[in-house]
Amino acid sequence: MKFLKFRKLGILSIICLFSAALFLNGLISANASISQSVLGIVKGGTNANTVEEAQTNLGKINDIVENNSDTKFPSSKAVYDFVDFALNEKFIALGGTGASSYLAYSKDGIVWSQIANQNDFICANVSDTCGLEFGDNKYVIIGPSGTKISKAGMFWSGLFPMEDSLNFATMKYGENKFVAITTAGIPYISSDGQTWSQGNTTGVGAAQGLVFGDGKFVVVGSNSRINWSNDGYNWQTPITIGSGSTWREIAYANGKFVVVGLNSYISTSTDCITWTQPIQPADFTQGNLISITYGNGKFVAVGGGGPSTSGLLYYSEDGEIWNPSPNNKNYVQTNWNEVVYDGEKYVVVGYYGKTSYSYDGITWAAPQQITANNNNFRKIIFN
Repeated sequence: MKFLKFRKLGILSIICLFSAALFLNGLISANASISQSVLGIVKGGTNANTVEEAQTNLGKINDIVENNSDTKFPSSKAVYDFVDFALNEKFIALGGTGASSYLAYSKDGIVWSQIANQNDFICANVSDTCGLEFGDNKYVIIGPSGTKISKAGMFWSGLFPMEDSLNFATMKYGENKFVAITTAGIPYISSDGQTWSQGNTTGVGAAQGLVFGDGKFVVVGSNSRINWSNDGYNWQTPITIGSGSTWREIAYANGKFVVVGLNSYISTSTDCITWTQPIQPADFTQGNLISITYGNGKFVAVGGGGPSTSGLLYYSEDGEIWNPSPNNKNYVQTNWNEVVYDGEKYVVVGYYGKTSYSYDGITWAAPQQITANNNNFRKIIFN
């Protein structure tokens, strides 16, 4: 079978190639104009209603593939699938087991596919040693060996090595920069995801979660510590919330920061200086809250007690009063590691390659596996 291949194609070449591909699939008529062909290319997934919008989308495609001269497509359908994949919003999940790491994607958070030939990623174990983020129209993964970048999430750059081998706990994008925090609480900052500069220590010990909100980066870590920075380089004196626990993640919405952590403790603040006394959900018995997000008028926090335990699922409208989902602790071996919101639904990923979704943050679908093997998915983002 012959392969279709990009070799730094110009926009006109891409238009011709995609038009030919669609012609082969019978998606456009033999006497269709170029404009009609362009519209045919983007029909059914790229939200283009005019020739101008279609040309803009094709410009994005050109930008995405210009550095992928060896990209091969085994069929015209594969070309069309690539267009659909590249131009649409999507979930990307990162996980691994043993010495391998895996990427998977989903357009709706329900049906998932593994991204082929990505076993050489730089986060090749199940511990939190890497960060995954979308910003400045690109995906960035940072880990012990360096960083990789992708415009669409399908094809990834070669490795951009870092001077030292570092384990990263988290990464976020804000104020036109990526800020990644090592597991030792040291920040690294980059405007492009390739070249990084070291900032001053955050002082939070073993860093865990990071958020950009209210014009500042806020990081949480061990020994109940939290700290914040306006630029990612220079950090305030760490604040201690509670006594001796570890905060795992932080979210910001409606003028309020909400942190969650080990033993399912929760605290809130409007200024990152004064925090409420940590509390636990009323029905708490055991387990840790590991991730939190906000959407559709509520905070949703998830977690578990380990790989073999039942996953924790909680929700709150104000971050102060928390309620268990009817599905809380219902699903065994579903230690949930991260939750995101796409504007319509909440999606979680966790151990054993499991994922679930909820439209209201209260009732959750039965878990399914993202991949056939038991990869432990640690990170998920929605662009």
